[in-house]
Amino acid sequence: MTHYIRAHHDAIVVGISTFLADNPSLNCRYNLNKHKIRPVIIDPHFKSSSKLAGSKIVENYTNGTGLKPLIVVSRDVNSSSTEEFDV
Repeated sequence: MTHYIRAHHDAIVVGISTFLADNPSLNCRYNLNKHKIRPVIIDPHFKSSSKLAGSKIVENYTNGTGLKPLIVVSRDVNSSSTEEFDV
């Protein structure tokens, strides 16, 4: 049922705690029309920076099975810490 619902939406949103604890794929196993879902991580303090490189969502993007992840951070995050990422 989860992947059926995902097949009808454009994004999957998780918080930073879920991302860090589970390293989720945030994808859809039902390939209806090759539908890809944008993974979105709510990460106010940009704690994900050290885990993004080896994450499943970045792997999915790199191999073409997923869209580029969107990381939502606070305005208070130092811009120099986000330079290598598009956040």
